[in-house]
Amino acid sequence: MTCIAGETLILTNRGFFSAEKLFDLLKKGEKILILSYDSNFLSPKWKKIIATGKRKAEAIEVLISQSGRTKYNSLKITPDHKMYTFYDRQLIKKPLEEILNDKEFLCVLDKIPSIEKSEKQEKLAYLMGAILTDGYINLKKTKGNVTFTQKNVSEKEEFIQTVSSYFSELFPPGFTFKRSRVTGGILRGRKIEGEVLDLICFRKGPAAELKQIKDNLVSWILGLDEISTFNFLAGVIDGDGTFFNNRVMIFASKEELAQAIVVSCLKLGIVPQGTVNRGIYNLQILERLEEILSYTKRVKGNVKERFYGTKLFAAKQIFSDILDKTNYQGRIRECVRRNLLIDSEKIIRDILPVCNPKEELKKVLESNLRMYRVKKTGKSTQTYVYNFEVEASSEMDKNYVVFTRRYTPVLVSNSHAAVVARGMGKCAVVGCEAIRVDEHGKKFTVNGVIVSEGELISLNGNTGEV
Repeated sequence: MTCIAGETLILTNRGFFSAEKLFDLLKKGEKILILSYDSNFLSPKWKKIIATGKRKAEAIEVLISQSGRTKYNSLKITPDHKMYTFYDRQLIKKPLEEILNDKEFLCVLDKIPSIEKSEKQEKLAYLMGAILTDGYINLKKTKGNVTFTQKNVSEKEEFIQTVSSYFSELFPPGFTFKRSRVTGGILRGRKIEGEVLDLICFRKGPAAELKQIKDNLVSWILGLDEISTFNFLAGVIDGDGTFFNNRVMIFASKEELAQAIVVSCLKLGIVPQGTVNRGIYNLQILERLEEILSYTKRVKGNVKERFYGTKLFAAKQIFSDILDKTNYQGRIRECVRRNLLIDSEKIIRDILPVCNPKEELKKVLESNLRMYRVKKTGKSTQTYVYNFEVEASSEMDKNYVVFTRRYTPVLVSNSHAAVVARGMGKCAVVGCEAIRVDEHGKKFTVNGVIVSEGELISLNGNTGEV
């Protein structure tokens, strides 16, 4: 039976929860949506969780990355858990232990959809990004204030003016108090000091509205449209980001902000690379850089063409059966032999034109998936593991998305409710289409027969008879 460890993070319509926390919420009767993947349209979608299970089992730790060199981007999962991967350009399920033994790659989601109708809040999104990185929101029972803090230097002038202008427009009359002060700290054993400018609004209304967004930040971002999402990222980057070595780097001291940045990137089809050093998240963005920098006010840079792309596919799993037709300049055969990843842009440019038929390969390239290496760490533990079942019309659509320790979204299969029950040592009959459950009345009805809570019934797990 396939299951994930309790600390595994899962993105829901209400933000990130650990598998353990999500299980507890579902047991209390709460209705929650999680990310799943539609195998027909090759795109992600939000689905209801219809069943969940918990048991004790052996879980292994695996590392997931493009390079195969990461030490910390881990996921703890049972070895029989079926993962999604491509084989001869077809999306398939395969047990994790078999993928590891065959040294194959698994599928990572690279785009997530908005929840319901997207909202256009461009200026508010930029403002939130800036204040969450370079300010604070203070809300008490009878009063509140919003403060934006920046070093008042020429290179930050446009950034400061933009934040001040947006705040005045959204919360007139805006920041009504300014002050300069000296601040300091210790950096690598050296004392440093500098003068900063505080822009302050001493009103409860703006503080309450911004605090509400902050407390539900990921859910709020999931409801933004694309331009507003770009603006949120731009505000964060202008506050605590930089452009260096042909990439944007963002530094976040709080995990909640790091989660919001990851979700913003994924909404734009970007998979950020994350590390953590002394509690500070460093999130690196290598995709859609020119578009991102068109929204920033402080951080600018000259984006150069990259030799290697970021959306990669395993040569062996995509091209082995059509190698004679797609061996561009003899290079693809070597990539297959060495089990390498190939950039999607190179596939589009060099291989797709000579591939016949093209439809299967085009579907892979246009999917919201890319492929990552997976490697076992050697660690295995007995622990409580969890499973979640989503609404699905086909076997391939029985899946959901989990996140690694560094927030890489991995597509995994879910177990059928009957399998979950068996793993728990329970008898179960599933697929009872005629049943009508009255949760408030604590009873259910089947073909006119009413069964109330406390009445005894018998289940035959072999025949399905109740």
